[in-house]
Amino acid sequence: MLGSILKRVALYGGAAILIIAIGILAWVTWPISVDETQPDPAVLVANELAAGDVLYEEGYVGEEGKRTHYVTAGEGDAIIFVHGFPSYWFSMFGLMEAFKSDYQVIAIDGLGVGRSDAPADVEAYKINHLVGSIEQVAEAFDLERVHLVGHDWGVALVTAYAQAYPDKVHTVTTMAALPHNVLLARLEYDEAHRETFAYTSYFASANPVLLKVLGAKSQTWDSTYAPLLEAGLLPDAQAAQMKKDIGNPKRLDRLINWYRANLVDFENINAADYWPAKTARLTAPSIFIYGAEDMVVTDPLVEDFKAISDNLRVLELPGVGHRPHFEERERVIAEIRGLISSASEN
Repeated sequence: MLGSILKRVALYGGAAILIIAIGILAWVTWPISVDETQPDPAVLVANELAAGDVLYEEGYVGEEGKRTHYVTAGEGDAIIFVHGFPSYWFSMFGLMEAFKSDYQVIAIDGLGVGRSDAPADVEAYKINHLVGSIEQVAEAFDLERVHLVGHDWGVALVTAYAQAYPDKVHTVTTMAALPHNVLLARLEYDEAHRETFAYTSYFASANPVLLKVLGAKSQTWDSTYAPLLEAGLLPDAQAAQMKKDIGNPKRLDRLINWYRANLVDFENINAADYWPAKTARLTAPSIFIYGAEDMVVTDPLVEDFKAISDNLRVLELPGVGHRPHFEERERVIAEIRGLISSASEN
């Protein structure tokens, strides 16, 4: 009798474990799509916080399963904003507010994050595909030339776009990170920088289940935007919404695909890993803004950035960390405005 019971327990227990395993696998690998008929709560909050009569609208571009979400406001020459890791379009809200009265401002959610689709295929996150989202937005609005602003991973995207499509770019503002070809070229041989960026391999080994178990949602918030809220640099309503949106384990895992697809084994970097090319130059008038306390920006990388640029101004901000557009927002706004004005005069 006891043996029969134990056999049943083993049988049903094994079946239960199998069902749970299949469920976890499906949860991990299933693509994420968004109901485009439902408004983005962050856009609703943005319009509650917005100054003046210029309000924000949202839309989508791209093919089914790889749709890119964007938010826009204003009219005139276009400025496209591209966020970094582990964020989304709403992190650019403060800059968008500053420019929406004089320009058309557009911020995108990169593939995998925010309200954009999140395909399971890592190859979908190769830098050429991520940059394709910028081109799709530009085409949707029939924009012949644009100003670009990128932070963190957004720097890799906006500089790659400017390198691939130089005739379509007025200016490029970069914050707190380097062009993709600059970073990869350094990582090909520099052991010290390989150690600095070793954390990317830890990201690559993560998965949604592990991220959930480790409390990635709260840790992500605590290590990124919570200090800005405490310092009074982030409006309460914006912070509340961003805290809800940032760090979802499955979404965070898909955003980590940006690392998995583009920062490969440092020992085996080859020509195919560069896009548009290892030797690609940045020709548009540009500025690089970074904080003196930012650990991922080193003097050699800054010099490498200068070497591939035709018209780059570098601005180091004392006492500032990885998010200058929050920590020194007014200064960053003034620098972007000055760059655009100077380029317009020439």
